[in-house]
Amino acid sequence: MSGNRLGVVAEESRNLAQILAASAFVFAQPILDVFGDSPETFLGAAVTRTEIVAFAVAWLVLPAAAIWGACLLTRLLGAKARSFVHSAVIGGLAGLFVVQVLIGSTDLGRESILVAATLAATLVAMAQRRLAAMGLFLTYAIVAPVLVAVLFFFSSPAGDLVRSSGAPVAGATGANAPVLFVVLDELPTASLLDADGDVDATLFPNFAALARESTWYRNHTTVATTTRLAVPAIMTGRRPTGDAVPVSSSYPQSVFTLLGGSYALNVQEPITAICPTDLCARTEGGGLRALFERSGDVWFDRLSRVTDADQPVESPFEVDEEVFSSSRLDLARSFVAEVATEPGPRLDFAHVLLPHQAWELLPSGRDYDAHYDGTVFTLWQDDDAVAIAKARHILQLQLTDQLLGEMLERLRSLGTYDDAIVVVTADHGISFRTASPVRAMSPETQVDIAFTPLFVKGPGQTEGRVDDRNAESVDIVPTIADHLGIELPWEVDGVSLAGDDLRPGPEKRVFLHDLDTVEAVADGTAVLDAASLFPALLASGPAVAAPEGPDDPLRVFRHGAHGELLGRDIGSFTVGPPSGLGARLHDRAPDYDPDAGRAPVYVRAFVDTTEVHPIALAVNGRIAAWSNTHRNTSDPNVWFIAPESFLRVGRNDVVLYELEGSGGSVVLRPMS
Repeated sequence: MSGNRLGVVAEESRNLAQILAASAFVFAQPILDVFGDSPETFLGAAVTRTEIVAFAVAWLVLPAAAIWGACLLTRLLGAKARSFVHSAVIGGLAGLFVVQVLIGSTDLGRESILVAATLAATLVAMAQRRLAAMGLFLTYAIVAPVLVAVLFFFSSPAGDLVRSSGAPVAGATGANAPVLFVVLDELPTASLLDADGDVDATLFPNFAALARESTWYRNHTTVATTTRLAVPAIMTGRRPTGDAVPVSSSYPQSVFTLLGGSYALNVQEPITAICPTDLCARTEGGGLRALFERSGDVWFDRLSRVTDADQPVESPFEVDEEVFSSSRLDLARSFVAEVATEPGPRLDFAHVLLPHQAWELLPSGRDYDAHYDGTVFTLWQDDDAVAIAKARHILQLQLTDQLLGEMLERLRSLGTYDDAIVVVTADHGISFRTASPVRAMSPETQVDIAFTPLFVKGPGQTEGRVDDRNAESVDIVPTIADHLGIELPWEVDGVSLAGDDLRPGPEKRVFLHDLDTVEAVADGTAVLDAASLFPALLASGPAVAAPEGPDDPLRVFRHGAHGELLGRDIGSFTVGPPSGLGARLHDRAPDYDPDAGRAPVYVRAFVDTTEVHPIALAVNGRIAAWSNTHRNTSDPNVWFIAPESFLRVGRNDVVLYELEGSGGSVVLRPMS
């Protein structure tokens, strides 16, 4: 009897080994391959090393264990039934494997793929039952899960997250000045400027206040056009390389290892992990559960291509992208609440994901429905699309300005502001130019993408000044070290801006992305000429025109030929006969509840025309916005951003008018 039991144990052990081997190719390898190339996904989910290991092991073991466990129940029907079911399962796994291979490497139609998979499943099942060699091969293929694990942990970019370890912590001996270090996202210097090349104090009072008490390096540029490379360069003073994963193993020396030995650290890195885990615990993100949910979606989505060829393949990057939703405001506010909670040597660092797209946040902190209207293959469609998108960007930047003010006020309330080092910068910019790329660096957009703000307030500094020397983001860490009076224990590519060191010549180097179109040199960087670009930056302002004066409360919303109409009552216009153009709102404007946190200020509509017509949006009897229709027949083909101040609690009256004439002779024609 005991021998029979041992025989069953041996048989089931072989069955389990074979299923483990087959499922490694069907489940684990596709998922770990895709997620292994996406370290940002793990960073966005804020998982620990242990959780990454658990994620990989789960995909290697759990599907096989579940399949084997379900098959084991069939032993109750007898040995023959058990053997038949096992062969069928091995065949089925082989069929799934063939489906995945053919989907990813051929253009075969679904019928051909299903025929090939069925044939493979049948042949493998028969071979497993009748050929001893096949059974032996499958048993020895147990090495497959091991190989898949080795590739994930030791060859993939995500494996660096597991192996990452920080360099020895230097400890800022003798330094005690608190440091507030804020990296904003997707903020071009041009967005802050007024007509004189200064910070626009009306739109951004807290940036302007900081400029009055710090050194503003206006001629400052990023060294990379993407967050993944730009942010680590800011933290380390080292230029990026294209294959570097934004984790501590790739950048073992940083501002965190410089100060971590003697400074308390309050660090928020939503999409990088430069601060070593023994210094910084990551708490934000969806965690292991989000990873499993996303990975399941990715696996099932790939199979769905067999039944729906038009279904796009899911990407693992959505976990990372979720931090760019409205939750980033909660992240920013949680950081503000932790700034300067205690005196003494302290580093408060945050990569704040504002004013980055999606543009969905108002200065009040309320959100609205965000849509990427007006871009065609990442190019701005026309002047109206640019104007409205830029207004939305400025509104979100005004909210960012308020958050900055709250951070500075916390330093003042603790009494540490005067002695503190305050650094505020951004990783890269964004461009608002008709028929030009939104984010890619081109000859037309390089001023917008490359130039980012840099404000540095040194200890005891009370008077602001503008320094227009050639500065790059790799200069920030050397500058902080200089203000602290400490030597950097590693070589950097930047120079201290606190001293008299000057970068030789006006050239700037920027590491390019695949979509960038400026000419690159051999190492993947572009060389920019600041001697010509910096004057172009200063001449680009103001970011928002002020025809009615800088204190005009509707200034952000006015643009183009009919901007002066905003705010006027409908009764002050001549109202003509109804327009011959049919129109309908894309979505019924919801009721407005200020306490609900959402404001219906972004209005989209479809006008029955393929030509350009000026359309006005009236909210509660006043002109709130205007735009030309766009030369397409998509739905919607006109959109508006309206002031929140025009809304009233409850139901709001929204009416569209076609505009005829200009200036004081404008006639409003109601649209049905």
